[in-house]
Amino acid sequence: MLLLTCMAASARAWSFVALGLGALVLCAAVSVGVWTRHVGLRRASMVVGLLGLCPLGLLGPHGGAVDPERPIQTRSVFELEPPWVGGISEGELVRLGERFGWRAQERSSLGEGGGVWTDYAQIEQEAPFDRDWSVVLDSWFVDRGHYWQAPASGEARAIMVFLHGSAGNFQAYPHWVYKHTSPRGIVTVYPSWGFGDWPTERLAKRIKAVVTKVRQEHNAPELPVFVCGLSAGSIALLRMIGRGELRPDGAIAISGAPSMFFEPWEERAAQVPLLLYHGKLDTHVRASSTRNWHARLAKYDATYRQIEDADHTLLFLRRDEIIPEAVEWLLERIPPVSKP
Repeated sequence: MLLLTCMAASARAWSFVALGLGALVLCAAVSVGVWTRHVGLRRASMVVGLLGLCPLGLLGPHGGAVDPERPIQTRSVFELEPPWVGGISEGELVRLGERFGWRAQERSSLGEGGGVWTDYAQIEQEAPFDRDWSVVLDSWFVDRGHYWQAPASGEARAIMVFLHGSAGNFQAYPHWVYKHTSPRGIVTVYPSWGFGDWPTERLAKRIKAVVTKVRQEHNAPELPVFVCGLSAGSIALLRMIGRGELRPDGAIAISGAPSMFFEPWEERAAQVPLLLYHGKLDTHVRASSTRNWHARLAKYDATYRQIEDADHTLLFLRRDEIIPEAVEWLLERIPPVSKP
């Protein structure tokens, strides 16, 4: 526990430092209270233990203020509930994650001084979310049906569902995407699906439930639906299409594809326009898997773009290039409106 607390301090993740110190103080107080026979020490340990409980309030439900005028709205397919651990700054979580899960190259390109750190400073400055919730940690343990929704400017022309990758539904994703999609008439939704490891059948049902609510909200039952997946979200997206669990009007896969391609999948995948991106230097998910998908589907409406100097951080570092390009691809594939 002490080591983890020190790592949190080195990452300037102060909420996690407070939790670590609180847990250490609580454990020490309980130990003293159990083993000592001195009445005064026991009373002192109770007081100290109560002080150790104070930081644990960060683990409770976080409501916070609501500003309905902000562009990224919080929604749920169930009754909306505040997340537990939602009061901890997501920027702190990302900085702590850098210490545990990022590789050396990712730390150099996404770490302090730029990349994701700068993004979260912009999120805090711009405050685009109607609630200051972070749903990441809560979603690992509880399914609250959460999704974010960013409206279209003017009349909605299409829906784009964004499937996050492993670890969770970080605020950075809608912050990056909605500025490019909203002005073009695209409603974007960002469903949370835990750590990014739900079975595809369950995920497909959630996507359909979210899309149904968005269509009802816009009174547009025929609004076309496109799905964009990142990393684990991309792998899940292509599996759902291949298995026939999902059939969107188009799919965008970034930095991820199933390593296997089964023969029955081709007929189903051929019915969905595909735009595939992958960094050639990716070591998390090999670009060969995406190339294999494109090779099997190239005779249909499937486009593959391999970025020679990019790795698994492709979207993070090239988003101002990839997102507008994907939006143009999407708009070109909106089905024409039939005239009465």
